[in-house]
Amino acid sequence: MSVLQKKSKTGVLGAELETASVPVSCDKAQQIACDHYGLAGRATWLWGEKDSNFHLLLEDGTAYLLKILNPAEDPLVTSMHSLALLHVEEVDPGIPTQRVIRTRDGAADFRVVTDDGSERGVRMVTFAPGVAQRTAPQSPLQRRRVGTMLGRLQKALKELFA
Repeated sequence: MSVLQKKSKTGVLGAELETASVPVSCDKAQQIACDHYGLAGRATWLWGEKDSNFHLLLEDGTAYLLKILNPAEDPLVTSMHSLALLHVEEVDPGIPTQRVIRTRDGAADFRVVTDDGSERGVRMVTFAPGVAQRTAPQSPLQRRRVGTMLGRLQKALKELFA
């Protein structure tokens, strides 16, 4: 049995990799943002391999990324991802990662039942605009900066599980 097939408390780790993306409507995403975060804005669907991702734009121009995760993703995996983002922010706030937006209740992520009846994890983070690295001009300086940032990220995350 591979690492991805090991049993977790809720099922098989990695099951979300074999479960098709289950779409959520923009209206439902806007309702989740309002009900759980107190944020009213326009949700625009973003492509995602396994999750329903939305760009949430508020009237004042503030943007967020709302992730409604694949129904097969283990809640422990969802929580680990949120905790990792929070840990990196605390340990090295200069690393330009997305920042977790907490719910009205102070949670980093939560579970919701969507219109299709599936229970899914939800996380909201700051929206990080930019261009894909593969489309940016390549240079030795760019590679050095990426390597430096990845080193900092690795160091920050190492402490999470120490």
